[in-house]
Amino acid sequence: MKSNIAMPVWQTIGLGIIAGMRTSSAPVIVNEILKRHPARQLSNAPLKFIRSANFGLLAKMMAAGS
Repeated sequence: MKSNIAMPVWQTIGLGIIAGMRTSSAPVIVNEILKRHPARQLSNAPLKFIRSANFGLLAKMMAAGS
């Protein structure tokens, strides 16, 4: 009986990609929400960069690359 080790390896790689995308998709979602519905409370907050277009592009590229 011959075992095929390639299948579990690809399943593991696929699971890692999905898990990585899931964890890095949260900043993308927050960025999209804040771009569409800006909060006045973030005007002077240290995290106001989250709603910028540059951060959104960077977060999307990181989510796609993970």
